[in-house]
Amino acid sequence: MEQESKLGQLNEIPSYIEVITLCGSTKFKKEFEHINLLLTLMGKVVMTVSSFGHADKIEWTKDQKAVLDSVHKRKIDHSEAIFVVDVNGYIGSSTRSEIEHAENLGLPIYYLSMFPKLLNSEQGVQECDAREAKSTDEPMAQNPPSQEWKERFAMWYVKNHPAGLYEIIEWIETNLIQPK
Repeated sequence: MEQESKLGQLNEIPSYIEVITLCGSTKFKKEFEHINLLLTLMGKVVMTVSSFGHADKIEWTKDQKAVLDSVHKRKIDHSEAIFVVDVNGYIGSSTRSEIEHAENLGLPIYYLSMFPKLLNSEQGVQECDAREAKSTDEPMAQNPPSQEWKERFAMWYVKNHPAGLYEIIEWIETNLIQPK
């Protein structure tokens, strides 16, 4: 029953989108697996990363990393949309590059942060927070979504939600504009 309610959260992804590629930091292995399962249960063909280098502590050479990045972009080329696994709004440089690639192709882009109830509420948040504290990268808590990300998200929202101007402005003010 819980899976069914989570599937309902993904109803914003149109049924005509059949092939979707997951993008995001490979730190978030459990979240990737969870989203992959949910999208697959919706009947989507899901392409994802080849390995979880950060989560599994795999050290790739520069050449190997270049091959992995290139192949992942080719997966995006064959997709009808991408789904960014942006746990706590975290988007690293490789993921930013993949988002730009998808934008250049004109693909719809969905973000995990658009569907906050998809992860197991408290347990998922606690696991992510624990990983943040142990991370050697910049802590995500100190690296909130950038203004650029918020603007891109606002543009996506406006493009994909046929609402009146008042509703869109209200939504942007409520969700994106930080209090001063």
